[in-house]
Amino acid sequence: MIKDFTQDDVIRYSYDEMETTERMSFEVALAINSDLNFLLESIEESKADLDSIMQSPRHVIVDQVLRYSSHTAPMEHTL
Repeated sequence: MIKDFTQDDVIRYSYDEMETTERMSFEVALAINSDLNFLLESIEESKADLDSIMQSPRHVIVDQVLRYSSHTAPMEHTL
């Protein structure tokens, strides 16, 4: 019997987070289920798109956080 796989399962497969037996079962399902294949391709494309996005904040945002932090940081006490 072939298990019905969810979108979460496809994502776990894509990120190599499945146990060996579940992975093998998933790959059997991939071989016979074109909808599952399409979903996997779509998720793989989304992963590639996310990886290509710049991952650092704008300097304006960093400055705002630092300015806020400097005004709200607890004062140091010396004994």
